[in-house]
Amino acid sequence: MISGRARAIEAPPSRTPSSTPPGIPDRRPARPSTVLPDDDADFPKRFVPVMHEAARSYQARLAEELQLRRVAVMTGIRDDRRAEALRARKAAAQNRRAVDAWAATAQRQIKSERQRRKVEITADLRRTLREQNQQVERRVKGIEATLAAYCAELDAFFDAIAQERDPVTIAQRARRQPAFPVLDMTTSTNEPDRRSATE
Repeated sequence: MISGRARAIEAPPSRTPSSTPPGIPDRRPARPSTVLPDDDADFPKRFVPVMHEAARSYQARLAEELQLRRVAVMTGIRDDRRAEALRARKAAAQNRRAVDAWAATAQRQIKSERQRRKVEITADLRRTLREQNQQVERRVKGIEATLAAYCAELDAFFDAIAQERDPVTIAQRARRQPAFPVLDMTTSTNEPDRRSATE
């Protein structure tokens, strides 16, 4: 705040004895006081410190406002980061639940598939054993039939020899003894290839 100072120089009233008689008051108006202004060069010197003080005050106010804005921005950033972290944690938890549900479903499917394949393997084993037994039974029946036929040939051969009385004829018949038949002694079963249990 700038306060101006002025020097007031008051001119004393000039009264002369001739103009105013003695004992009579002078009723003439007093002369106006003359105010002389300060030197013009002194005004900037007094105004510059005031401007500097106003600038310092404004700078402090700006610094305080800047600090408040900085705090508000940093607080907003931290709040946004917390919100994003919360959303990320919720999404991760939801994904974990989805994985657990998928794993449970997959485990049920695996258990069901494992049981199904075990049943298939057991049924395939029973079918294979049944076919093998049938093939063995057919082979046994064939061998028994072949041996029975051979026994019948031997019986006929020896019956014919027993009925002969001529040694030459007996010797000739002896050379025509039935040969032992060829028997199928293999144990392989011509069964089709079985599927792998892991197919």
